Amino acid sequence: MIFLDYKKTAEEFINLVQTKKINNENFNSSKAKFSEILEQIQTVKSDNFNLNTEIHKQILDILTLDYENLQNFVREFTPKLTALIKNTEDL
Repeated sequence: MIFLDYKKTAEEFINLVQTKKINNENFNSSKAKFSEILEQIQTVKSDNFNLNTEIHKQILDILTLDYENLQNFVREFTPKLTALIKNTEDL
């Protein structure tokens, strides 16, 4: 379930940035959602260590992101998210 929460939150975040509907308020709201998912990863033991490690890494990248760097970040982040989703669907 952590992956599904992460996938949904990440796709919503990317959509906000790509459609230029992102603002400081929903940027901070998205970061809060990512923080909640990060807490879940850190407290729940999972059989899929590699998946949780990749999600953890991607969330840390988002949490250290500055609002001003969103467009560049999303260009780099989108292929990583797409690859993660594809790899998960192949499991």
